[in-house]
Amino acid sequence: MSDSPKRKMALQLIGSNIARHGHHVYVVSNGPIPRFAYTIGVRNSTGAELVLGGSIIYHYDEVIQIINDIASKLRRGLTPASKFECDMKGAFTLGAVHPSWASKLFLGAFDYFETKEVAALQILPDQDHWTIDIPDMRGGRITQVARWEADQWEAFAGSPPETEDEARVVPIGTLIGADESLSRMTRLSVGEGIWRDEESNWQPWGSSGEAEKA
Repeated sequence: MSDSPKRKMALQLIGSNIARHGHHVYVVSNGPIPRFAYTIGVRNSTGAELVLGGSIIYHYDEVIQIINDIASKLRRGLTPASKFECDMKGAFTLGAVHPSWASKLFLGAFDYFETKEVAALQILPDQDHWTIDIPDMRGGRITQVARWEADQWEAFAGSPPETEDEARVVPIGTLIGADESLSRMTRLSVGEGIWRDEESNWQPWGSSGEAEKA
């Protein structure tokens, strides 16, 4: 782990914000993938950090306001099962975050707390404020992918959903942003599918040939 001056300044800022406000908010918005923001320090009082993914309808300052508001209400005694009304921003609930998402997104929290595990809860807007770029963080990493059209893929984390209500439409950039190994799906021809084993080796559907490294 690097002890560069830049890292030391970043850790000092995080520590200062935690001491003054109870938490630090880290917003990741560079690059082509959808923005996401997460807390560092909320777990000290509630046992879990907060993350808001996508939600492109909210500006940067609104994202900060929403996260701060929900974190404050949790510290004042509201439970994670509560509905959180944020002034003029809608109503929010909190959902589970699978460890595989946390390991990809919460790098700052892992670094600051020097830990290998970070529990987290996803901030979910109400239906009136829902946008297509919001990922479902409840499930594990994707294990199967098929390409049915030039601009249409189908991806599963485990078994395929049993009903259409369980399916989600998600931008491919969101998936690859969270798991870079999924860039392999962009090289599939229409009609091709792949799956991967526990060691993250991609293999063609219906083939026992040599596996491809993620």
